[in-house]
Amino acid sequence: MSVDGLVRAGLVKSGGGKVRLLDRNELDVNWDPTKDSHLTVWEVTQHLVSLLLGESEASAAELLAKVGGLGDAARDLATVCSR
Repeated sequence: MSVDGLVRAGLVKSGGGKVRLLDRNELDVNWDPTKDSHLTVWEVTQHLVSLLLGESEASAAELLAKVGGLGDAARDLATVCSR
């Protein structure tokens, strides 16, 4: 995916020759993975962590049901990043 594609997907900020991933708190709170045509493991992971920290396990479980197999990859990414 191109940088422009990542910007359109709402995953990065780009400007002045610099690109950075959005912080978890900058992601769209109304994000719906069933309507996201650029679904990524990173994005799923960030939304799951956000739900676990700010809402509840039940909210995270609802999201897991929507993302299917990406949930396993998100868990693996979160595990690696927490080391």
